[in-house]
Amino acid sequence: EKAELLEPGEIRRELAEKGVSSEIIEIAYDELEEVPDEFEMALSIAGSIVRGIDPSELEYSEKRKLEGRIGRRLVGRGFSMDTIHKVAGRLLY
Repeated sequence: EKAELLEPGEIRRELAEKGVSSEIIEIAYDELEEVPDEFEMALSIAGSIVRGIDPSELEYSEKRKLEGRIGRRLVGRGFSMDTIHKVAGRLLY
């Protein structure tokens, strides 16, 4: 059976929903040897959305639609709005 990879925001949300205190979650993250780089993970996911599209050829309204699509995908995966804005800025503008 294939294991599902979860982003840091999703993991935190699921643990909180199961009643784990935010303090315990933070302690666990602090003790991890390798914390996934949230920006790089989000950039990879968003990159799959814009693959084959040249943002410099898009009109502003088309970029905004694409930015919304990226945002919805990343929010659904638990990424912070700050990370989403950075990723969209890197890929589209």
